[in-house]
Amino acid sequence: MARRDDDLYVIHIDPGGDRYLSAVRGVGVWPALFTSGIDDFDFAGGKLYGVTNTFPFSGRVVRIDPVSGWTHPASGPVLPPATAYGSIVLAGETLYGTARRRAGRSRTLRVARDGSEPVAGVSAGVPLSEPDSAGCPRAPAPPPPRPAPPPPPVAQVSTQERTEEKHGWSFTVLVLILGAGIAVRRLSR
Repeated sequence: MARRDDDLYVIHIDPGGDRYLSAVRGVGVWPALFTSGIDDFDFAGGKLYGVTNTFPFSGRVVRIDPVSGWTHPASGPVLPPATAYGSIVLAGETLYGTARRRAGRSRTLRVARDGSEPVAGVSAGVPLSEPDSAGCPRAPAPPPPRPAPPPPPVAQVSTQERTEEKHGWSFTVLVLILGAGIAVRRLSR
């Protein structure tokens, strides 16, 4: 998903598709009170979550329905004021977001989406202009290994062929015996 002004767009990300990196559909986000100031979001449970900074002197986690565009504050704590929040990442029920500039620094905060814990600082650094945490689809699982080819069949001679071979040798031996017998008789005369 990508946001431009008051619209969200679904971007086709399959490199093999004919519409790769093009917008396949869009939806307007509303009401504007909750949608302005959202610089990044992450997807969970069929909804998009981001942080808006339009609440007076504070930030607020908002939930966006990507089908209708309806946006509303999620239950949970209020975040400290900042110029904007980006780098939104969800990990289970915890949202991580980076305040671009708060008291001259960027600050990454941890927020329990259900409000069960207070907002906590995770790290701080130089002020950022456009922090982003791009999500990438998981790589498909590799195909299972191919089974080993079966061993080559053992050549077997049919019993019919063996019987015929035995008959052939038997006949040869019989001819030799008879021929030897005839030869012995002639010599003895």
